[in-house]
Amino acid sequence: MTAKSIRLVLALVGLFNTTISNAQSSWTTWNKYPSNPVYSNIITGGWNAASDPSVIKDNTDYIMVLSGTEGNGGCSTEGNYIVQLTSSDGVAWDTISNGQNGIVIAGCPGNWDESMEMPEVIKVGNKYALFYCGYDPAVAQTSGGLVWGALGLAESVDGINYTKIGAPVLSCTPNWYDQDGITDPTIIESGDTLYMIYVGWCTQSCSLNNGNPAFYSLKAISIDSGHTWIKQGLLDPTGIVGLQHPDLVYDADGKYSLFFGVDNACSGSKIGIFHSVGDLPFGPFLPVSVSSIFCMGTQGFETSGMDGGFPTVINDNGIGKMWYTGVDETTFYYKIGLAESNLATSVIESDNEATLISISPNPTQDNLHIELSYNLNNATMDIYNQYGQNVKTISNISGRKVSIETVEFANGVYLLLLQNGDRQLNGKFIINE
Repeated sequence: MTAKSIRLVLALVGLFNTTISNAQSSWTTWNKYPSNPVYSNIITGGWNAASDPSVIKDNTDYIMVLSGTEGNGGCSTEGNYIVQLTSSDGVAWDTISNGQNGIVIAGCPGNWDESMEMPEVIKVGNKYALFYCGYDPAVAQTSGGLVWGALGLAESVDGINYTKIGAPVLSCTPNWYDQDGITDPTIIESGDTLYMIYVGWCTQSCSLNNGNPAFYSLKAISIDSGHTWIKQGLLDPTGIVGLQHPDLVYDADGKYSLFFGVDNACSGSKIGIFHSVGDLPFGPFLPVSVSSIFCMGTQGFETSGMDGGFPTVINDNGIGKMWYTGVDETTFYYKIGLAESNLATSVIESDNEATLISISPNPTQDNLHIELSYNLNNATMDIYNQYGQNVKTISNISGRKVSIETVEFANGVYLLLLQNGDRQLNGKFIINE
């Protein structure tokens, strides 16, 4: 598939923050399903690549959407399509019976989304929202694959028949981190807001990253069910350059895990994880470890370690289930594998944080007072708003008490992250004027 091949050439590996902390994920050891792959679709005359899965559990059934290609779907002659599958156990999958070989959306020549990949399905209220990266193959080919897609949306009331919105719901911004492409959306709902992390391409005449082509982890929010998005900038100050195929998951401990696929540390592709410090969807995130969850290449359907991953994870009644893409290097067919993990208790601080830090008044208006149960020594405090933006940094903190003027803060929820040597504490407060 076009995007995957190009990214292997451009990926800047291992450039995200690798600070070791005492953060532990509630996701423990992952074990691959011994009878992998759990899904493939190699049929003559039909689409035969199963890649980029996105899975939700809808009541007792599992729904998966994925990228399919090389078949006769819709009116596209060379593009990819979005296919939907169902399962009662997450292992045995069937394409939905819709008379289109399971294809739920496809493009036509001349459309901005003639080809489409990297779907993300969520359920907002009683409606299914299917996001996807759409692009014109001719434009991508003319640029050598360095100009890619925008974000599209299709909706369904029954989970089978989808209607495309039409125009992109998120497009590239010139001279910015996503000037040449928008890919890999992962979306989660919290309150009345949709939070999205996506990958932006800055690949042609890029003025960022010292002029080197790169991919950036970006964030956006929507308050109208995904029809309109407001870009929020980099996921963190570094942009986590090199992170690809993110998947944001509400974790078992009330926080968030950010899974990703990236080419480093293993021979070929791997899947790794960050864990949020607090309980805000945009983090901040810390790496759980510098090692990967697992690498490609240990099972026959994933012998190509250079093009795989694309994790999608759910917490299924105490079991972490991850579906991912594997590639057989002899045929280069894309197939879907499954790995599982038991959930353990997450530990951010070995002591009880409630006895270590006191924040008052909370909610507050103009001033915030923080008191610790131990002395700080040259500590640093970062304050983040609910969209993951750093709104204030205080350095060189010593003693047990800190006072902060908050009069310039807008109403909302804030997370503070206190770094004292190798020890970290976090707390949450509300501004309500």
